[in-house]
Amino acid sequence: MPTPRRSFRERLRESWWVYARWLIVAVPILGLGFGFGMALFVFTHAGTYTGSEEVTRPAPQITSFTWPLRLGTRVNVLIIGVDVTINERRQVGPIARSDTLMLASFDPGGNRISALSIPRDTRVMIPGVGESKVNAAYAFGGPGLTVRTVASFLRVPVHYYVKLGPQSFARIIDAIGGVEIDVEKDMKYTD
Repeated sequence: MPTPRRSFRERLRESWWVYARWLIVAVPILGLGFGFGMALFVFTHAGTYTGSEEVTRPAPQITSFTWPLRLGTRVNVLIIGVDVTINERRQVGPIARSDTLMLASFDPGGNRISALSIPRDTRVMIPGVGESKVNAAYAFGGPGLTVRTVASFLRVPVHYYVKLGPQSFARIIDAIGGVEIDVEKDMKYTD
């Protein structure tokens, strides 16, 4: 005796349960895979500082800057561009990281200036901290530790440093005469 043909609704209801079972199995597996992948990414790309150990800021051993600067031999100056950390209450936080690190070398004998930009994600050994990104040295120990880290990493002496904040670049441009920009239309921006 032939089996009776099932209605479209019965077949649809049965196929829906097949899809539901697959979803019930697949979603947790995908979630676990995503979680494992994120954990693997964080553990392989995060710095070594866990926040549990106390880091003391060493006293900077940098000579004070006097103007005019008399150059007799090569002088290396570390330029540190520092960001501002703003917390959820829109207050400036106490810890900042260096966004930009450049080492400028002034050679009066050859009448040349050379500059080297150090990528902020370069992994280096920070004295007293361990291996981390070079921009974390500023957060751990301010400009003094940053100077020591760069000097150790590049194996060159750093004689001076210059710290530039978010408004410093605009002030430097204004001090040398500014930049004229002609905007043809009124521009309005709301944040």
